[in-house]
Amino acid sequence: MSLGFLNERLRGTIVVDRLESRLLAGNPLGDPAVRHLPVYLPPAYHTTTRRYPLVMLLGGLFGSAAGWLAFRSFDENVLELADRLIVEGALPPAVLAFPDCSTRYGGGQYLDSPGTGSYQSHLADEVLPLLEAHYRLRGDAAGRAVAGRSSGGFGALRLVMARPKLFAHVASSAGDLHFELSARPELARLPSALERLGGLDEFLCGIPTLRRLGPDEACVLNALAQASSYSPCDTPPGFRLPIDPASGELDDEVFALWRAQDPAERVLTHESERAALAGLQTLYLEAGDRDEYHADLGARVFAHRCRAAGIDRLYHSYPGCHSGGTARWAVLLPLLLEQMT
Repeated sequence: MSLGFLNERLRGTIVVDRLESRLLAGNPLGDPAVRHLPVYLPPAYHTTTRRYPLVMLLGGLFGSAAGWLAFRSFDENVLELADRLIVEGALPPAVLAFPDCSTRYGGGQYLDSPGTGSYQSHLADEVLPLLEAHYRLRGDAAGRAVAGRSSGGFGALRLVMARPKLFAHVASSAGDLHFELSARPELARLPSALERLGGLDEFLCGIPTLRRLGPDEACVLNALAQASSYSPCDTPPGFRLPIDPASGELDDEVFALWRAQDPAERVLTHESERAALAGLQTLYLEAGDRDEYHADLGARVFAHRCRAAGIDRLYHSYPGCHSGGTARWAVLLPLLLEQMT
């Protein structure tokens, strides 16, 4: 893919790889198996023979490969930020990769689910091997980090908990944690939002032509993305909602399936995943102190439970809401790369 007009803005280089995924082929939502993978190479990449650390960045719900490449006047995206900091000597040179795990519902929480597809395995068994084969990377877990914001923070934590030998460093910014107090308030909004949108069946039929993402649409898509990942089923529409849109009653059985996917629960119940966290060189959690989805409380609970289990972690609460944009990557990237040099 020709990116000359974008690369003129950078000292480093953007490459976009085309990945034909075997694991995503035939996925339940009919989403593309061909994915595009933007990769940032630091300024000296083509003039040296050194091997670089890798940071894999996972975006939040509704993110896409093209979204990482959005350039705006009087604003920096993550690529421009990293490029500038590397040139200024404030950030160690690294290769950055931006996997595309978008789905019909806006995302799949980066999990393997019969309701969405094998996205965690796609990252571990397809994206990472492609990067290691195509680029001069250090090639060891100590030279790899995975970081994400919002559902990307959830996905980053779940990835290192499930695949302990791939990454030695992880950062979660405003990640989905402690569903008991983060997911429940959003579920309470779902029945009224669906009613205003004409009901679940009508909304599902209209997704392919959806061109406006208002608060109601975002609320419903968020619930569908989570339900298809946490509580999939074999009958249409392919998931079970933990709240009845008609009665407003919470379904404790279905919500228990959601809680079973919560990293803040799994750190209590899965010994192998606790061991994976304990083996990390860097475990960083953060959230804004006015987060609308209570991600600050989720990060606090997860950090407390890690501490109680004897797992080293860094936890930071910053002034702000759920959205953080590039400003939070200005914290995450230096923190991770300083641990990798």
